[in-house]
Amino acid sequence: MDFSLSLITVYHTDLCKLFARLTAFQKHPDIQNLSSAEARQFEIKKVTPSDYRLFQAADMFCSMELIRLKLESSAISPSELEFFGNLRDLKKNYLKPLHRYKW
Repeated sequence: MDFSLSLITVYHTDLCKLFARLTAFQKHPDIQNLSSAEARQFEIKKVTPSDYRLFQAADMFCSMELIRLKLESSAISPSELEFFGNLRDLKKNYLKPLHRYKW
């Protein structure tokens, strides 16, 4: 992967969960492969979802990715399935349209 990062900004709503995610993020292979010359400085900002549209969009994509992973491992709960209507509607109306934006 060919990119350069001088500063990584992490937006969070819950500081306790942030540290667990940040630790996992730092262990990600793409982040570990950054050369030592590239700074790995983190800027941490607390936000409320209503303040940032991009934060809301990212939260939605992450939530839907979690639902997709749970669906693949047959771990989706009945209440989650009820929220989306049924399995067909979940795949057709939510997961399939979002798949176009995956990169």
